[in-house]
Amino acid sequence: MTESKPAPSGRASAVLLGLALFFAISLGGDAVTTALGIPFPGAVLGLLFVLTLMFTPAGARLERVLAPAADILVPLLPLLLVPLAVGAMGLFDVLGRQPWQIICVLFAGWLIAALVTACTMLVMRRRTSDA
Repeated sequence: MTESKPAPSGRASAVLLGLALFFAISLGGDAVTTALGIPFPGAVLGLLFVLTLMFTPAGARLERVLAPAADILVPLLPLLLVPLAVGAMGLFDVLGRQPWQIICVLFAGWLIAALVTACTMLVMRRRTSDA
């Protein structure tokens, strides 16, 4: 007699679907940047596309699909930054030669991230107040 495996729970399926969509977005962004030959991170381009979609009527459905995976990933973000920090440690000689350029890029990145976060928060707050 063979044992049947239990069906995955609804929550686990929702998380896996959200993760699959995040990976598809990242791969799609990489494909676009590679095809166009632009020196821009494909994952960032994919997330900018998602942000753009959040302002459309399809944004609510997209949010429902991505939210379970995002709820899992957001608390893990500090751990995902550790490899970046370790990689930067090996580049101290480059960092020392170009401090002002790096400071400007870091500030611009921080400013863009803050603006995108604020826009996303406004969209989510408006969407929850309308519901």
